[in-house]
Parts: sequence; structure tokens; C-alpha cells
Amino acid sequence: MLEFHHPWLTWGYGLHLTHTTYVGWRSHCDAGMISANPAFAEARLCCVRLLIQKHNQSEATMKRLHPYLLLLAVILLDVTGCQRDPGKSESVAQPAAAPFVASVVPAPAPTPPLPPVQPPVASVPAAPTVAPAPSIPEAVVRINAGASSSVKDSAGNEWLRDQGFVGGDVIERPDVEITNVPNAVIYKSEHYGMDSFSWKLPDGEYRVNLYFAETYEGITQAGDRVFSFNVQGKDFKDFDVWKAAGGPLKPVVITTDATVTDGQLLIKFITNIENPQINGIEIIPLPAATASGASQTPAAK
Repeated sequence: MLEFHHPWLTWGYGLHLTHTTYVGWRSHCDAGMISANPAFAEARLCCVRLLIQKHNQSEATMKRLHPYLLLLAVILLDVTGCQRDPGKSESVAQPAAAPFVASVVPAPAPTPPLPPVQPPVASVPAAPTVAPAPSIPEAVVRINAGASSSVKDSAGNEWLRDQGFVGGDVIERPDVEITNVPNAVIYKSEHYGMDSFSWKLPDGEYRVNLYFAETYEGITQAGDRVFSFNVQGKDFKDFDVWKAAGGPLKPVVITTDATVTDGQLLIKFITNIENPQINGIEIIPLPAATASGASQTPAAK
């Protein structure tokens, strides 16, 4: 048996190469099972040079050891398997790298912008509901009872001629003097013996002023003329002009508020003693909230 003992091999790797081992490996080499990879050739050359350097062996001697050096190169590279690659001695074709395929990743859909954040708005309490102010109806109506034409008082107010009465008669006394009142002109005439007075008005609240003065020379004292009247359903009984005014040629004003619901204001007159009489009627539209009762006021002197 041919044994190959080399101190370097034994020291470096603890190997004991025998001819049998060599023959086994040589059969693999002859069969082409060990590839002629360039790494093997480089390892073999390295081993030959190492042995020459350490043991002064000639290159011819080393070449005779070629099969063993080849085996050593195989062991040093820790070959775990063989590749059968007959017909190729220099290199092994490497598998072609797979072609690079660029993958196209679709761009993400744009994120819609968030709606702008509205600053919090302080809640404002609702304003209290205010009832609309009642509308003021038509202008003030002023009737100069018994007058044949319209006149203006000292304040510039126009008083219409006698109209709106049912029944009775009229008389004008231009010589009658009633002083210290702004509307003295209306006392120079009167309507007497009438049954009623009416005037068309929008529905609503009104203030009614009734103007009286005893100017008839046939009435000489209180109680000589007594009558009653009703203003839009409100009664005024046993009215005595002389007594209410404090004598003759003295004005007195009866004021009352009235509600019109049927499109007209109605005043009724009832005779008690002597004929009822009146000098003027004034109708003033009012907001509903100002309506009140009735009052009797002697005219200012």
C-alpha cells in the first residue's frame, strides 16, 4: 500500500492520505465528477507552491504528487458534492440572471382635501318676538255739526260741514261768542233733534270726542234739556249740557273710546226733556293698547 505522509498535511488538518483514498478520489476525477472549477486550479497551485517553499521539493516532484494535491484542494474547499460537467475544463457557465422587470405600482389616488374647519360660532339667542305695532287707521275725522261748510279752527284743523246724521235739524248762530278755546268756531252752529250719527271706518280702536255748549236762548237753567246717547254700545244717560258745562255758552267735551268691528261708528240719541243737540264730533284712530273708558271734560276757558 502506498501511503503518503506529509508533516504539513498532518499538522494542518490531521489527515492521513492512503493510496486507496487517492484511488477512490482519482476515479471520481477520471469520471469527470469533480468540476474543473477555477477555484480548484487556484487551490492546487497554492498547495504546490506551499510545499516547495516549506520542504525544498522540486517542481517535478510536486507534479508527481499532483493527484494528492488535487485531493487536498478538494478537502480545503470543503466540497460536499460533485457536478458532472464533461467537456468543459475552464469554467462553468453561470445561470443567466433573470431579466429585470420593472414593476409599475400605480400611484395612489389623491386624497381629497379635508373640508375647511369652520370656527365655532357662538349661538345667539333668538330675539323675542315683538308684536307689530298696530297700524294707525285713516286720518282724524272732524265734523262741525249744523255747519253748511267746512271751517278751520285756530289750530289749523279742518272741520267738515254737517254730515252723517239721521233726523233732526241744523242751525247756525254766527253771533255766539265762546272764547278761550282753540275750536270756538264749531260752537257757532249745532245739529238738534237727531236720531243717530254714523261714519264708516276701518275696524279698530278709536277715541271719540263729543263737543257740546248750550247756546239756545230758550234754555235758562239746568234740567231744561236732558237727553241720553249711546256711543258704539256705550250708554250715557240723562245728560244735561247746562249742568255739565256749568251754565250757558260754556263748552263741555265728553270723551270715550270705541271699538269698531263692523266697519262703522254709530252714535244713537234718545230724547228725555227737550231735543238732544251737539256742536261737533271728533273721531281719532288709536292703537289698540291705548283704548280706555269715558271721561267728561269741561272745555278750557
